[in-house]
Amino acid sequence: MENKIENIVSCIKKDGYFIMKNYYSIDQCDHILKDIQNISQEQYSHGEGEDLRITCFDNCSNKAHKFLNDNFLLQIGNSVLGHKADRIKKRSQLGILKHRTGGECSGGGWHVDNHDPQFKALLYLTKC
Repeated sequence: MENKIENIVSCIKKDGYFIMKNYYSIDQCDHILKDIQNISQEQYSHGEGEDLRITCFDNCSNKAHKFLNDNFLLQIGNSVLGHKADRIKKRSQLGILKHRTGGECSGGGWHVDNHDPQFKALLYLTKC
């Protein structure tokens, strides 16, 4: 396990990202999608472009809360950041993106969130 984490961290430091396919099963992703269906439109905020967001989605979904506190991902984050990732503010943000040719989407295009080192774990719920 430790060797796997070291390999992932090495790739992140080299390339800036690492993709783990099928980290969550289709069934687990379907449970999160059901949680999303139970959210009222009033709970969403609008990001730049046409995306919809819920900033603390872990408060609406037990599976999102589990992902936010996933020990394996936190170990990777700890290694990437060089300190305990779980001692800093963390959140699970839901983003629903709609592609529009010629239009900007999530975040209004390429940008920098923060100049301090960050660790983000993304879970895509679409089937591709």
